[in-house]
Amino acid sequence: MPLVSVIIPTYKTAKYLPKCLDSVLNQTFQDFEIIIVSDGPEDDNLAADKYAQKDKRIVVLKDIKKGLGGARNAGMEAARGKYISFIDSDDWLEPVFLEKMINGFDNDVDIVQCGTNIVFEDNVDTVLKNADDTYFAINQSGTFNLVNGYFGKINVAAWNKLYKKDLIERYNLLFPEHMFNEDACFSWMYWSICKKINFIPEKLYNYLRRDTSLMALARSKNLGRNVLDHILINELIYDFLKNNNLLQIRKSALLNCLNASYGFVYGYADEKYLHYAKKLINEFIQKVRFEDSSELLAAING
Repeated sequence: MPLVSVIIPTYKTAKYLPKCLDSVLNQTFQDFEIIIVSDGPEDDNLAADKYAQKDKRIVVLKDIKKGLGGARNAGMEAARGKYISFIDSDDWLEPVFLEKMINGFDNDVDIVQCGTNIVFEDNVDTVLKNADDTYFAINQSGTFNLVNGYFGKINVAAWNKLYKKDLIERYNLLFPEHMFNEDACFSWMYWSICKKINFIPEKLYNYLRRDTSLMALARSKNLGRNVLDHILINELIYDFLKNNNLLQIRKSALLNCLNASYGFVYGYADEKYLHYAKKLINEFIQKVRFEDSSELLAAING
């Protein structure tokens, strides 16, 4: 069995896929499998099949049709590795990514996270780049207890991390399907079952910023009702914590998640959906009965 399963969903990214796949195949650590989940169009299928024909470690799944979250879930179901890595098909890895990430699993570490290099495909948006550099920065190095204070403070991207498959299976962890902000939902649920996290500040992952990205839509406040998913995922996290008897020890973490979710919505929702979001948050706070949500309540109702 391979030690690592690398899951790469692709949808309308055929022109970027070869660079992504080459960066995996050229890793200094070679004990892996690659699971490409292609939802088409045909250019994506052809690009994936071309690589699968050249390397028996590559498996191609097609036409899942359940969005990015569903594609990642299909990849996890097929994965045979002890560890799981998610890579976006328009991104690429530094050659030592897998080697250094795997070496980070010691002393009860449940997740390893590395630094991220932001690359703009076209013109550099300096405001966004500065925000990215702050958000993705790792300001500490080594192993730490994964305390509730990390929730809402460190980036939730699925792709600059390495996960334990047995933890994912033990808690039946899945990405929400056909929802925005699926990364945050999965990350926060996974973190809630972790003991320790290992931070590697080195920028081992290259993230491509494109003009058609979700953040580009968000900054122009064109997400529509999809922006509400940033609030609704907290309901999913609440149910997960409750069903796994984690609510009491992770309750303050959930409040941190809700605060971060509202911060995104406040910055990127139009007036109509900001109103809906505030209503959802008020209802959620009443349901969960946080010990101290006064600051958040003041922010949304002030």
